[in-house]
Amino acid sequence: MYQRGRLTVTQKPKNIGWERRLYAVESATGDIDQTLELALSEMEGSIAPVLRMLNDLKSPQKLSVDDTARLMTFVAIQALRTPSARERLRMVDLKHISSAGANPEVVKVIEAHVAKKSWWLNSIGRLSQPLLRALSEKTMSICLNSTTVPFITSDDPVVLVQNEIYPVGDEQAFFQAHVVFPIGSSAMMCFRLPDVLWPRDDRKHRTIEICSADPALVAQFNAALMQRASRFIFACEDSEAIRAAFDRTVADFSRDSFKPVSLPGLTIARRFPPVA
Repeated sequence: MYQRGRLTVTQKPKNIGWERRLYAVESATGDIDQTLELALSEMEGSIAPVLRMLNDLKSPQKLSVDDTARLMTFVAIQALRTPSARERLRMVDLKHISSAGANPEVVKVIEAHVAKKSWWLNSIGRLSQPLLRALSEKTMSICLNSTTVPFITSDDPVVLVQNEIYPVGDEQAFFQAHVVFPIGSSAMMCFRLPDVLWPRDDRKHRTIEICSADPALVAQFNAALMQRASRFIFACEDSEAIRAAFDRTVADFSRDSFKPVSLPGLTIARRFPPVA
């Protein structure tokens, strides 16, 4: 585990990204509601075998309906559950509130609600369904890392990538961008906006293609994760180069929520080099 300006710390894999009672809510009587934490724990248990299978893929694979649903749910929740996503969602809600031109006293009361942890937890459920619909319209591929540099992951692992076919607006970013995230040090999962949105090819939308990630792509993706990371990044090795690169970054929540980044190697779906 890497933190800006600190020495690398060895962590057990099961502890990575875990924060005590991050999703628990305390009631007015002092009781702790851990319903969401238990639900997320159950989801992570069900997705674990799917992720292991995806890390071992060497040729195209058609996923079952259940595994596809588990994978897409996992990605949607991963995009919304992080502390940095919480802050970005709060800023977006505040932006909409201020632009509505409501009575200042009303705005003040609403802002107090938006600042509450319960508002963010409700947002996870509220926004996960639109994200699932967006992911279902994309095609899936896995980029295998063909370099000696590992993919890193972070406390904000889901990255939206601009494309050259459709313009990406603030409100439609998940629909109009590629969605990528690491599933291991040697594999990156990609939900790609297809070149042709209609007519839909259901066979392609259920089949995971295999592509190759060259050094430039690995470097671009790792750099994007470092820029997005709120506090932590994780890697399978203790690397001075990784630590130095992360120390040069600064956590920035001023950007709009889920604003896509520019990664030349991921801009167009057809630019992915196939695995021979």
